[in-house]
Amino acid sequence: MLFQELKSFVDILRPENFVGIIVIVVLSSMGVEPDNFDLWTAFRAGLGVALCAGAGCVINDFFDVTINRVVHPWRVIPKGLMTRERALKYYFVLLALSLAVLWTVGMWAFAVGVFFNA
Repeated sequence: MLFQELKSFVDILRPENFVGIIVIVVLSSMGVEPDNFDLWTAFRAGLGVALCAGAGCVINDFFDVTINRVVHPWRVIPKGLMTRERALKYYFVLLALSLAVLWTVGMWAFAVGVFFNA
């Protein structure tokens, strides 16, 4: 039961998208500044963006639960693996984490994160 509950926190983030976003941001960073590339900074930027996108997936599932019962019944909320209340709390946690991680990258990364989450 505990495993299934923890798995629901991962599944609602769409893990294939989450990992893909990190990879794309890191690779894009390599292309933008190949001579000044810092893997740790690029990874933090990718993680911040992925957490932000994950928060977007959660809030989307929160609002589209009725539609998802028909179109995507295997998703976490329609399947009954996570309540809407817990999903909303998780959304705010992910949002805060994404902004905290982006803050470590720099002021501009943080500002863009705030702008796209406002």
